[in-house]
Amino acid sequence: MLLPPAVDTDASGFNYDRNGDDWEGLCQTGEEQSPINIDTSEEVELDEPELKVSVEDVGEVEGLSIFSTGAALEVIWTDFARMPNITVAAQDGDIYTIFSKNGTKALEAGDVERLTAEPIQFHFHSPSENAFNGRLAPLCVHIVCKISEGQSDICDEETCLVVLGVHYEYDDPEEDNEVLAPLWEELPTEVGKEVQLMVFRPFLDSTSGPHCFLERSHPELVAQQDGDEFQDVTIHGNIESVCKAHEMNGVMINGTFDLNDLLPKNREHFTWKGSLTTPPCTEGVLWVMYSDPVLVSTAQVNAHQQTAAFAVGPDCANVTKAGECDPPRQSGNHRPIQPHNGRVIRMSET
Repeated sequence: MLLPPAVDTDASGFNYDRNGDDWEGLCQTGEEQSPINIDTSEEVELDEPELKVSVEDVGEVEGLSIFSTGAALEVIWTDFARMPNITVAAQDGDIYTIFSKNGTKALEAGDVERLTAEPIQFHFHSPSENAFNGRLAPLCVHIVCKISEGQSDICDEETCLVVLGVHYEYDDPEEDNEVLAPLWEELPTEVGKEVQLMVFRPFLDSTSGPHCFLERSHPELVAQQDGDEFQDVTIHGNIESVCKAHEMNGVMINGTFDLNDLLPKNREHFTWKGSLTTPPCTEGVLWVMYSDPVLVSTAQVNAHQQTAAFAVGPDCANVTKAGECDPPRQSGNHRPIQPHNGRVIRMSET
């Protein structure tokens, strides 16, 4: 059911009021857009072991924050407690040529290399975006990874992304998903931004003096120098000076979080070339969608939808006495299925 629309745009610069029909650029003209439907009755190509995305370990992270973008619940972190082990096949630094018709020829010629990828954030959509056999799941998580710097000129110039997708199905009986439980314990009531939630580390520039930068999810973003505040904190047993984040509308989560716990036990998956599912719908995203779902409760899905609809942000026309966006946004943050346009979909059993 669609909730009454809010004003023209949310804090992320777009909304789902028209199911993406009013999104511009590649969202309208792209030929390899996401999400897609995966028909498991159709014959798909099996991945050669040397060509598949290898996810040995997604890593364990610490310093987590969960916040509302105004379009989704997103989780970020400040550091890895255990580094990931994710590698992607590439040819001449390009992770996408492997999915062209020349991929097998490159393998036969021994012209395949492996590039490492690192998770930078994960976020949720309800209902799911990609579909299996025309059916959407109540919830999905997208773990966004990027090719680590210094391995490929192509990926250093144009960020190469790999997205790991997992569907959630309702549990019976209605038991909460234990992995999501600590994230859902206290959900944000206001829209926040990544730049407001990261732990910043100050560095000294001889020309401009000390200022702050984002060390993880968005290293290209630099905090405003004016108004920087510094405080001493203990990081890995060492006292370090860090920049103090402002207007922290997200919720900090104590302890570490093992990203592997987001994945199903059965690692069978489908891989294809697609795009971001939100504006600007950038293409050149490698999608890895796991076949098996994990379980979730209706209460957890409802909580996600309530936060998406009611978290207070600059797009809200009014704020109720209860501190909720009025009128609410749509509770769903799902882009409709996009055409395949003859794309190759590969399956891997592990």
